[in-house]
Amino acid sequence: MQNFTASLLTQLILLLTLSIGMRRLAVKCNAPGLVGEMIGGILLGPTLLHHMPWFGHPGVIGATGQASVELGAIIQFGMLVFMFVVGTELRLDALGNHRSPIVYSSIGGILLSALMGVLAVMAAPHAWGLEHVTLYNSYPWVVGIVLSLSAIPVIARLLSDMNLVGTLFADLALSCAAITDLICLTGFGIVSFIAVNARTFKSSWVDIIIPIICIAVSILLLRRNVQPSANKGKTPPMSLAVIIMLSTASLTQSIGLSSALGAFIAGVVVTRLHSEDTLNTRTLSEVANSVFAPLYFASIGLNLDVERDFRLGLVLIVLGIAFVGKIGGTYIGARLAQLKPELAISIGYALNARGAVGLILASTAFGEKLINNQTYVAFVVMCLVTSLTSGLLLKRASSALSLSCH
Repeated sequence: MQNFTASLLTQLILLLTLSIGMRRLAVKCNAPGLVGEMIGGILLGPTLLHHMPWFGHPGVIGATGQASVELGAIIQFGMLVFMFVVGTELRLDALGNHRSPIVYSSIGGILLSALMGVLAVMAAPHAWGLEHVTLYNSYPWVVGIVLSLSAIPVIARLLSDMNLVGTLFADLALSCAAITDLICLTGFGIVSFIAVNARTFKSSWVDIIIPIICIAVSILLLRRNVQPSANKGKTPPMSLAVIIMLSTASLTQSIGLSSALGAFIAGVVVTRLHSEDTLNTRTLSEVANSVFAPLYFASIGLNLDVERDFRLGLVLIVLGIAFVGKIGGTYIGARLAQLKPELAISIGYALNARGAVGLILASTAFGEKLINNQTYVAFVVMCLVTSLTSGLLLKRASSALSLSCH
C-alpha cells in the first residue's frame, strides 16, 4: 500500500510539474498555456518516451504511457471542476440588447461548421479511417459538433489581454460563445446518449435516484443560505455547489449522457439560483485553472501517440473545415444581422478558438469510443492551432476593430 501511494504521488508530481513548467514556457512565447500543458503530457507519453529504456517504470508512468486508474480518477474529477467553472462563467447579459447579431452569428457558425463536418465524413469516410458510414451513425454528427464548438475561457483570456473587455465586441463575442457552447454541449450529450444506448447501456437505479436526491437537497440548502435575512453578507458553503456538480455529473453519466455536460449544467444552474455576489467561485476557479486544468490537458497529451496516429491529410481537412466553417458561418450570420464587416469577421476570429472546451469534448468522445485515434489526434491539433491563431488574427484586426466596437 505504501509503495502504491508513493507511485501514485510520483506520477502526480511528474505530470503536474512538467505541465506547469511547459505552460510557463508557452506563455513566455506568447502561446496559450494549454499548448504547453499538452506538450508536457506528450513528453511523458508514448510519442517520445517509449524510446527511453526506463519508459514504463510503474513509479513514472504506466507501461502503456497512460496514467494509472487512480490518477485517471483524479484527472477526471479535475475535468468536472473545470467544466463547472466554465458553466459559472456563462453570461448572456448582452443578449437582450443585441439579440439578433448574437443569435445569427452563433447559429451561422454552428450550422456551417457542422454541415461541412458531416458532409466531409460522408463524402470521404476512408480519410477518417472508416470503411463505411451513414447518417444513422454517430460518427459524422460527433465530428460536426466538435468542429462547431467555441471556447469561452480562451476567448475571455484573449479579450482581457487585448483590453477589449467591456466593449461591444467583447459582449457580442462572449455571448455568442456562451450560446455556441450551450448548444454544442447539449447536442453532444444527445448524440452520446443515443450512441451509448445503442451499445446496450445499463445503469443501476441507485446511480440515478441518489444523485437526484442530493441535487434537490443541496439546491434547497443553497437557496436558504443565500437568503439575505438568513445569511446576509456571507458566502454560502462551496461544498454544496460541489455536491451539485458531482451529483449532476453522476446523473448525466448514469443516463448515458456525458459527465462533462452534467458539470457544465451544474455551473449554469448554481450561478442562477442567487445573485452573483452571494456565491464566490473565484477560489474554485483558481484551483481549477492552476491545478486541475494542467493535469487534465497534460493527460490528453499523455494519451496521444502522434507518431502512430498523425495523418497530415486528415489534419488539413479538419483545419480547413474549422477555419472556413466557423469564421465564414459567423461572418455570414453577423452580416445578416447588419453588423459592420470588420466587426463581423472579428467575431468569427474570436469564436474560432476551440481551446479547452474543444479538447475536453474531443477526449470525451474518444473515451466513449465515438471517434478513432486518427480523428482524435486531428481534433487535438485543431484545438491547439485555432487557439494559437485566434489571438494573432484578432491582433491584426484590432486597428479596424477599435473603430467599430466602442
